Amino acid sequence: DLEIKRESAYSALDQQVKSLVTTHDSLKTETSSLVHALKTPSIRGRWGEIQLRNVVEKAGMLDHCDFKEQVSITTENGVLRPDLIVNLPAKRNIVIDAKAPLNSFIKAHETNNEDEKNQFLKQHAKETRAHIATLSRKNYWEQFPASPEFVVMYLPGENIFSAALHQDALLIEQGIRKNVILASPLTLIALLMIVAHGWRQEQIAKSAIEIADLGKILHEKICSFTDHFTKIGKGLKVAVDAYNGAAWTWDQHV
Repeated sequence: DLEIKRESAYSALDQQVKSLVTTHDSLKTETSSLVHALKTPSIRGRWGEIQLRNVVEKAGMLDHCDFKEQVSITTENGVLRPDLIVNLPAKRNIVIDAKAPLNSFIKAHETNNEDEKNQFLKQHAKETRAHIATLSRKNYWEQFPASPEFVVMYLPGENIFSAALHQDALLIEQGIRKNVILASPLTLIALLMIVAHGWRQEQIAKSAIEIADLGKILHEKICSFTDHFTKIGKGLKVAVDAYNGAAWTWDQHV
């Protein structure tokens, strides 16, 4: 069973890596086709949740993630409700926030004027930088003690991510300084795939421990069986000796 699980784990990981290019193309298509629908905040929020769930599903991590409807915490500054909690082995977790600003990015794709587009894209980068600062101030890692000292800021589209970096190349560096890790769909899938691999190794380790425990029990039972079998042998020897003695006596005197 351990070997079957190991082969299945590496086979699944190989298949997921091969699907990254296809995933990248499909995510770009989805992002482009939904630009107009994303003007409505409620639709934009729902789309972000669906995108995040799709990423989690593609990485094979649905069984190890809690979405925001399941997780919230009350602090002095109000209620914190992260979009996703990724559960790690050893009862650790990673907090992911998907409330990225998209208004200026959408406006940039609505205009045909290059100057206006550039202005909107610059504003998009500024809004992204401001959201990094906002996330940093929330200190998710203090509210969720099992979390490492960073929060993942998810941008639900490769072009959304690259547009912000094109206007402000220091966004990633600023995020690291403020304990905020920027992630596009592809980088988040890669992160979750690593976590999923860790969970598979955890399961293999548990199987190995179970094998060791069962081996110990088997050893104890074999030792007990051997003791009883030795006693049976001694008893049979006594019985055979007694029988032979009785038979000899009978043959000598009858």
